Amino acid sequence: MEDSVINEQFCMALAEAMQLKPAKSKIHVVLDRSFLLVERYDRLIDTQGRRQRLHQEDFCQALQSAG
Repeated sequence: MEDSVINEQFCMALAEAMQLKPAKSKIHVVLDRSFLLVERYDRLIDTQGRRQRLHQEDFCQALQSAG
């Protein structure tokens, strides 16, 4: 879809302006192709500098576990 990258970045900026705390993102271009680079929100760096994964489940996973 044309302009979808720009639209998505606009929506992220709007969410931030509304204090919703979206993931950090930037528009990048490689070989004349733009894309949205989004920082992972499910990773942390521990005190030893190692990347740690934060556990999370979406509603589909939670429903499968309950069934």
